[in-house]
Amino acid sequence: MAAAFVLLATVAGVYLWQHGQVRDRQSDLNQSRQQLTTTQQEFTRTQQQLTSTLGRLTATQHRAGALRAEASGLHQQVLRLLDNLAAVSAARNGLAAQLSNVRAGNSELVARLQAVSARRDRLASRLEATRRQLTEVQARLQAAESRLLTLTGPALADGRYVGKLFAVANTAPQRLPIRVFATIKGDSTAQPGWRVLEVAPDTKVRLTTLRGVGPRTMTFAWFAHVFNSGVPQNASVHGTQYSVTLESGLLTAIGEHRVT
Repeated sequence: MAAAFVLLATVAGVYLWQHGQVRDRQSDLNQSRQQLTTTQQEFTRTQQQLTSTLGRLTATQHRAGALRAEASGLHQQVLRLLDNLAAVSAARNGLAAQLSNVRAGNSELVARLQAVSARRDRLASRLEATRRQLTEVQARLQAAESRLLTLTGPALADGRYVGKLFAVANTAPQRLPIRVFATIKGDSTAQPGWRVLEVAPDTKVRLTTLRGVGPRTMTFAWFAHVFNSGVPQNASVHGTQYSVTLESGLLTAIGEHRVT
């Protein structure tokens, strides 16, 4: 009986010891499972990070390829810029040589400019003198026209007449003093003498003896300039007779008249 009790106690002790061992092993197993789960989760995260890193690496490789292509393009641009720089340098040297030539000729240009300025001053002085003379001539012509107005005879009928000019006044309105002595057919007028004829705006003058020019048609204003200029080559316009045409009381045409 005592042996059975001892055996039972021994079995119970062994059971209790083994049960403790089993409980400890179960606890270790649970911890291992948790560690395995944690490790699997860490592995999954690591795998995801690795995938992301591989994606970034691929993108980086693409960017590196693009950067290498860009670097190659920049290198080509640098080569072109160096060529351009060489061309600019050559052009600069050429411009420097031209500038040197310009500076060398500067003194001559200044001297010529001074001569031109002096000539301009002389011409300005002569122009002013000419203007004064012109003013005096215009005043004399206006005075002569006023005198002629008091000496003129009665108005002429429309037609063509022959007469002599001694002055041409380009006044406003334009008028022509003329000593009329015959019609274009050679008949004497009823009352020959001075007339002051009003000139139509579009009146043309036909000259045939103007030296060095030959037959020429011009405006009344330019004819007045030629007649009053005093230039020797225009002297022929003073010694000739002129035919004039009157229409509606206005002088519409003037021309040199050849006596046959």
